[in-house]
Amino acid sequence: MPFAHLNAELEKELVVVQWDQRGAGKSYSPDTPRSSMTVEQFVADTRELSELLTARFHLPKIYLAGVSWGSILGALAASRHPELFHAFVGIGQVADVQESERILYRFALDEAERTGNRRALADLKKLGPGFMESADHMRVCRWVARFGKERYAGPPRSQLLRAAIGSPAYDLGDFWRLYSGMKLSLDSLWPALKEVDLSRQASRLDMPVYFFLGRHDYVVTSEVAERYFQASRRLNPH
Repeated sequence: MPFAHLNAELEKELVVVQWDQRGAGKSYSPDTPRSSMTVEQFVADTRELSELLTARFHLPKIYLAGVSWGSILGALAASRHPELFHAFVGIGQVADVQESERILYRFALDEAERTGNRRALADLKKLGPGFMESADHMRVCRWVARFGKERYAGPPRSQLLRAAIGSPAYDLGDFWRLYSGMKLSLDSLWPALKEVDLSRQASRLDMPVYFFLGRHDYVVTSEVAERYFQASRRLNPH
C-alpha cells in the first residue's frame, strides 16, 4: 500500500483495491500466528477478498493483478478460482523460482568475470549456484545492481523510500509495521519459494492473461515468465 498512490491514474478508470497481505504493512501484528503465514493461507485470503468485492459491488467477476511475490499468489488464485476473475495481470511475474535464481547467479558471475571484478568473483563463488537463503540472494542482487545499476535490479532504495514517504495511506507507525512485516514474511515464506513452479502448480489459467515483464530484469527473469506464459497459452487459448 505505501506505493498505491503511484498508480493513481488507474483510479480514473477503475475501482482499485489494494491490500497489505496478512502479516505485512498495515495488516502486521506481533500476534500474527506464524502458522498462518503460508502460501495456501494467502491464496485463500485472495479468494475471500475477491468474493467480498464481487458481492459488495454486485459484479460477477473482477480483475486480478499481482506484482512480483503477489504474482505467484495471483496465478495460483486465478488457476484455482477462474469463476471470480475476468482476467489475470502478472507484473514482474514469478514463474519458477529455482530457475530464476540460477539465471540471476549466472548473470552476476558472468558480469563479474567480464568486468574483472575479483571481489565479486570471490564472493559469488563462495555462495555457489542454486537456491539461496534470503540474505545470500540479496548479496547477489546487490552485485547485479552494481554491475547494471537499476537497469537490472530495480530502482534504488532511496527512490523507493521517497515514494513510500509520500504515501497518503501510511504514517510513521505504519512504516514500523512495514519493516516488521517484511521480516516476518521473509522468515516465514522464503523456504516456500523454493517450491514455486507455476508450470506445475498453475498450468491452466482459464481467462485472458497479461504479463508485464522487464526485459533486463534479472531479479525476476523475464525469460522464465515468458516460457510459462507460452506453455499456459497452449493449454488456454485466451
